[in-house]
Amino acid sequence: MNTINLKQLEVWFVAGRTEAAIKRLRPTDAAVAPDWKSIVRVAWVFLLFPVSMLLLTVAFLVSRQTRMDLFTFLTALVAAAPWIVYFAVPYVENVAIPEMISALAASTWTMVMAIRILKQPS
Repeated sequence: MNTINLKQLEVWFVAGRTEAAIKRLRPTDAAVAPDWKSIVRVAWVFLLFPVSMLLLTVAFLVSRQTRMDLFTFLTALVAAAPWIVYFAVPYVENVAIPEMISALAASTWTMVMAIRILKQPS
């Protein structure tokens, strides 16, 4: 990719050639294409978290911990719902709303579990 001469861009903006300056600043299609590493990373973290929460739901159900069972199941739903909506209904691109909601659900569940473990007698 060519380096951008800022002085030339400034001259283009002042001269009214804003289209040429904006085209010069716009990234190429290859630069915005998703790479496989980021796709796998997102799938690994944000797809497997709800799956693991559902497995933990079964474990809590077997051990008859109904409050944690329900909380874990709801956390899995909250973490999975934005991804289902994201792939079902197209909405604003390049906004990390599903990632933020899933991460918030994961961190909330982690904090609740940590407090629960700390409250147990040694």
